[in-house]
Amino acid sequence: FFPSLEQLQLYYCPNLKGWWWKGPPRLLIPSFPCLSELSVSGCTELDSMPRFPCLEKELVLSNSSCKPMQQTLIRVDSSTFASSSFVPLSKLKRLQLHRIEDLRILPEKGLQNLTSLESLHIVHCHRLESLSQGIQHLTGLQQLEINHCDKLDLGGNDEDEMGWQGLKSLLSLDFVGLPKLVHLPSGLQHVTTLHKFRISSCCSLRALPDWICQWTSLQQFEISNCLGLTSLPNKMSSLTSLKVLTIRKHCPNLLPRCERKTGDDWYKISHIPKLYLDRPSEEEVKNVRKRFNAYHHYPSKVNNSKEKLAGKINLVHMVEHTT
Repeated sequence: FFPSLEQLQLYYCPNLKGWWWKGPPRLLIPSFPCLSELSVSGCTELDSMPRFPCLEKELVLSNSSCKPMQQTLIRVDSSTFASSSFVPLSKLKRLQLHRIEDLRILPEKGLQNLTSLESLHIVHCHRLESLSQGIQHLTGLQQLEINHCDKLDLGGNDEDEMGWQGLKSLLSLDFVGLPKLVHLPSGLQHVTTLHKFRISSCCSLRALPDWICQWTSLQQFEISNCLGLTSLPNKMSSLTSLKVLTIRKHCPNLLPRCERKTGDDWYKISHIPKLYLDRPSEEEVKNVRKRFNAYHHYPSKVNNSKEKLAGKINLVHMVEHTT
């Protein structure tokens, strides 16, 4: 079908259930052989789609079911797809999952097919509970963003945490809006390729581990809206490649400790060439702490209020110095 089509967008087709021919295995040939980009949004009834072995640039699923992706990844007949050129999504480089309400766990078996994946964005998947060990197969992944997944627990059992060790090419990692994140997955200590790390709006996070000193390639580190974070790791000074540290928006306990020369954590960060620190007034700090203590007892309210809290403190002070 459509032998020359390279880009396809399906928007808000609520009655569409599928669009591929279920013929005998011997007659299954790739549909859309030149398709490189596919975006599906608002197709809530869609439960099947072509296997797209040639889909290379990007797959975006938004406000839709996870069923078509799962079936595409999992239903692989080894005799039919003997060649890697016919493995579903084996050439895909970028995957975005937005507001997939029936996604509870990433398909471990299916992730084995994503051998070329370089970028994975999981955003507002509010029922996602686990990434599964399948992430260990994403050995070429360079960028990972997990954003506002309310039920996701990244500090699961040891087997789940072992999956992080497979991310041997990861350069950029973003954890945003993860209320169940109490501590960083221990498997991340083995991801020594990391260049950029951002953590924001993780209200349950109380501390960063000392093992981040193993991130010897880390160059940019950003912390924001982590109200419960009280100090930086003791071995922060071991991050000799770190060029930029940003601490902003509602880190009222952490910021005073990073004051130039006088802060308790200053010695940990004094080697960093560029520091970007928010410096709220005392009154603003009192208000933020008061709200944090109130919402800490009502976790369901934290997510509803964090957007209102964000932006209250916008007095950015930049400190630059050379080592």
